[in-house]
Amino acid sequence: MATSTRQRQNHKCVWENQETIVMHSSLKEKVEELLGWLKDSRSKRICIMGPAGIGKTTLMKTVRDIVKKSCDFGFDHIFYLSATETTESKQKKIWDLLGKGRNEDTHHQERETVISEELRTKKYLLFLDDVLSEVNLKEVGIHSDHEHGRIVFACRDKYTGHTDIDMTLKPLSPEDATMLFWKAVGSERKKGRDAEVIIGLCGGMPPILNLIGRCLRGKDDPKRWRDVKRQLQCPNMQGWEEFGEYYNFLKIVYEGLPTDEYKHCLLYWAIFPLGEKINRDHIIECWATEQFLEPERLCEARDRGHTILDDFVDKFLLQKGETSEHFKMFLWFQKAPLMIANKENGERVFVENGKSINELEWIHGNRVLFARTDLSLLPEKPECRGMVTLLLHENDTSRLQEQLFSSMRDLKLLGLQETKSEDFLHP
Repeated sequence: MATSTRQRQNHKCVWENQETIVMHSSLKEKVEELLGWLKDSRSKRICIMGPAGIGKTTLMKTVRDIVKKSCDFGFDHIFYLSATETTESKQKKIWDLLGKGRNEDTHHQERETVISEELRTKKYLLFLDDVLSEVNLKEVGIHSDHEHGRIVFACRDKYTGHTDIDMTLKPLSPEDATMLFWKAVGSERKKGRDAEVIIGLCGGMPPILNLIGRCLRGKDDPKRWRDVKRQLQCPNMQGWEEFGEYYNFLKIVYEGLPTDEYKHCLLYWAIFPLGEKINRDHIIECWATEQFLEPERLCEARDRGHTILDDFVDKFLLQKGETSEHFKMFLWFQKAPLMIANKENGERVFVENGKSINELEWIHGNRVLFARTDLSLLPEKPECRGMVTLLLHENDTSRLQEQLFSSMRDLKLLGLQETKSEDFLHP
């Protein structure tokens, strides 16, 4: 695909920690290929495949930003959604971008009709990330008879629905992996064979190269490099093959955190839904209420929370959202804190996200989150002594019974985030 010299010189890439670096050649080729497909009207449904952390999100966001600024594509609307979002959440984002305004009383079926009619004659581009199985876009308002609609799916494997063309992403080349690793370290120092082995053990995966590179930033002692190499070469003894490599890499960084304060704050990410953006003030208030932060005065604890969040970003443990008010953890890293907390530290963290509730699982938890869950399924008076934290995210609590909390004698934190709480707690 032909690309102007000016475009080639100015292409930049935003990595998971929002640090802008010069686009490596592997990604640049895929960006140009995807841009070419978007100019071909026959490619209406495109699938980008590859394992977690390979760069699918980076590719799609890079292309999205280029298309937004270019006059060569002519899209009326560009949407970026996650398949893990609820239908209502997807609709609200599209609804707002179409300028329909906020009307909380509008039923999702009415939104579907309005969105579909609005987009029927429009040329639009939808990037759909985090796809695990076929997604019902019709109930969102994205219909197959939209002649000018284009969709790009990001999947770990081949999308189970219809696609016109597929792209497979592979790990970085040794040259690009080396460049990214030393970028994360901060400066290239002659570490000889140890550095080469460490880079190779990162498997060409950008999140791991960044994580381990940041871990070794400013570390000049060869013994430290040899120790990291040794840990990376140890076989995964936990038996969690699904994300064993990511667990091992994050565990190295976790064990190197300076204080228990930092470790408690990092493990607290286990209580949130995977890959979800968390408001800065909300997580700091949670840390302070849980007494994880050293300062006792709230204003000083908030300052401390800001410092810890910034340090986590610097270490590539978290990434900032599109605004500085939100943070999230790379999905496959976030599974590790849950395992560390529950399997190794003896905690009982339970996260229920949009599923039916299993009482036998959650009543024994000491930290529990219900997100987008049907709370009417909760028993009136559950026996759940020992629960210290209960977070309710995007739930309707209007019909909860007061007796629900009568046995939660140890409860320190009840968090309500984006929750409908009119007439909260009925007698």
